[in-house]
Amino acid sequence: MVGAIIAGALLTLGTAIYALVVLRPFVGRNYDEQWAQQIATVEALATLGLLVCAAGMVAHGLKLPKR
Repeated sequence: MVGAIIAGALLTLGTAIYALVVLRPFVGRNYDEQWAQQIATVEALATLGLLVCAAGMVAHGLKLPKR
């Protein structure tokens, strides 16, 4: 469960850093289709990372204490 939280967080963080450093925001340059496709891929991976992280948190929260 904790592994899923960490994996999801790292996936989200990695894609966000990639988007900011490599792709850079769309400011002052010509629009091209390749850039838009890369941004769509980055957003999909970041969303997947958030879902994995959330699933890990829910699973951790539902874990019953041992008696």
